[in-house]
Amino acid sequence: MPTASPHTLLLCLLVLAATESWGQETAIPGCHMHPFNVTVRSDRQGTCQGSHVAQACVGHCESSAFPSRYSVLVASGYRHNITSVSQCCTISSLKKVRCRLRPYHPERARS
Repeated sequence: MPTASPHTLLLCLLVLAATESWGQETAIPGCHMHPFNVTVRSDRQGTCQGSHVAQACVGHCESSAFPSRYSVLVASGYRHNITSVSQCCTISSLKKVRCRLRPYHPERARS
């Protein structure tokens, strides 16, 4: 069974977090942090397991449009007659998290 790359896994988790959060939290314009659980399994037997709560940005974009200033019209040759501004929810920084995985021995856990 092939394993997914870390980038693919992260993308899937972010998409999952965004789609699960569509509801009351995203009804308000702006960016909101949304927690979700990340579970790690190393192989088919699940010998290495763990979970951690991660955060993802979710929300709607805020945008507006208005007539351009005269100086903008002149500078653009009268082709830029509307100026628009928007702010969208984006990930602005990343944090590296260190973790240490310990071997799991099912025979020791039973005793």
